[in-house]
This record gives sequence, structure tokens and C-alpha cells, in this order.
Amino acid sequence: MVGKLIANDSDAQINVRVGPGENYRARHYGVVGDQVEVLDAQTSADGDQWHHVRFVVSGADGWVHEAFVEF
Repeated sequence: MVGKLIANDSDAQINVRVGPGENYRARHYGVVGDQVEVLDAQTSADGDQWHHVRFVVSGADGWVHEAFVEF
């Protein structure tokens, strides 16, 4: 499934983490409008939904909170 990154602030840098949760370090970031392919989804220990994504253009991957992905 393909989606794109979203945020309330159009200049936001969206953390892309090494695992599904805020306790994982941010490997890199995406920006609003980046297209991503969703590879997997998991619920973190605190109950939040996270998507494992691959960036369409760069091929980079990581985990992004569901609030920042729109389908």
C-alpha cells in the first residue's frame, strides 16, 4: 500500500525510527509529501500504531507513527 507523509506543519521533519516506538532512535527523517510504501504495521507497548515504510524515491526504510501517514 502506498501513502504519503503528513503533518500539521508543512515544514515538519518526521522522525523515521529503527523500530516501532518512540523508545527507538530516529535513523533519519522524512518531510511532508514524501511518498512511502507501507511494508508492515505494529502496535507499540504503549498502544500506538506504527507503520514500517520504505520511501519510494530513496528506498530508505524505517518506522513512522500512524499520525504521520495518509493513504
